[in-house]
Amino acid sequence: MTDLITGTVWKYGNDVNTDVIFPGKYTYTISDPQQMAQHALEDLDPSFASGVKPGDVIVAGKNWGNGSSREQAALCLKMAGISAVIAESFGRIWYRNAINQGLLALTCPEAVAALQKGDRVTINLEKGQIISEHGLFTFPPFPERVRAILADGGLIPHLKKQQGSKGAEEQGKKQPGSKGAGEQGRFFSPLHPRAPAQIPVSQLDLVILVGVTGVGKSRTLAELQAKGHVFTLLPDRRLVTDQIIIASLQRQDGLTPQPVTDRRARFAYTARYRQSFPGGMAHALTEIWVDMDQVSPPFIFDGLRGLNEVQYAVEALPKSRFVILDAPDMVRLKRLLSRGDKFDTITLDTPHPSPLAPQGGEI
Repeated sequence: MTDLITGTVWKYGNDVNTDVIFPGKYTYTISDPQQMAQHALEDLDPSFASGVKPGDVIVAGKNWGNGSSREQAALCLKMAGISAVIAESFGRIWYRNAINQGLLALTCPEAVAALQKGDRVTINLEKGQIISEHGLFTFPPFPERVRAILADGGLIPHLKKQQGSKGAEEQGKKQPGSKGAGEQGRFFSPLHPRAPAQIPVSQLDLVILVGVTGVGKSRTLAELQAKGHVFTLLPDRRLVTDQIIIASLQRQDGLTPQPVTDRRARFAYTARYRQSFPGGMAHALTEIWVDMDQVSPPFIFDGLRGLNEVQYAVEALPKSRFVILDAPDMVRLKRLLSRGDKFDTITLDTPHPSPLAPQGGEI
């Protein structure tokens, strides 16, 4: 990425979540980044994938990228040719993923209010300026370390450059989002063959965030990233549930592993897993192996919750350190109600109208 970006504006509204940016139905069926680009925003704007040009810029309202932690929602835009996303605010995990992928994401409400679809816009990253026919808008310059990650095309290329890695072809093979059972193709489940550089999580100096939903774990990680701290984030709790807990039980039942989106079905799987492994998520975490040829410390996992999980992790992950986060109930409730994550919805069995479910029986 250069310090000067010029492109055409694609404009969208508030609360565009990750399932809208990259449809969730493709999460487990498409791993090729080029194919991901073909489906970017297809449910919101069917003209986007065929009309976007290299260097184009997305301008959006509040809470762009809220929802799940899947990196495809950032990677598909980068592969489609988008050079930057300007928004009033971002879902913090999406923001972190974008920077890690080398996709510029910046906050400037004034520019969002002024810019319109089809406008030409220039972004001067060094000076912190957005220039258009509607005027000049400013944003806080990024820390030097974050600019270096963007300039190198993302976190992994940046770390490889620091480590003196050579060979563009080899680097392309290790680009996040290509292959592997785990997030970004850098982490592996127990069923995958081992390479010399792959080590179990139990051997890592690992920082584990502890806290229930809404206490600020994602915000904490995003703030660390925004201040220029570089770290490797292990697959999050939801992904570990999908690819280790649920997948292992489906194989045990003689089924081919497939996504489970119904919350009650997921709860049933995790409860069953805890019957065999009281450590629950902490036990599943120990099943992950890390490819040290592709990632570097420090390592962070988001996260554990509950006494049983933490007690198990203390014993099974002796090199780990724990950061416990908390927030008042009203703060948590406000965050949960405002994050707009489709994963928070359930479908009611009753066909009768409910004041809690004015839209299609979902709350």
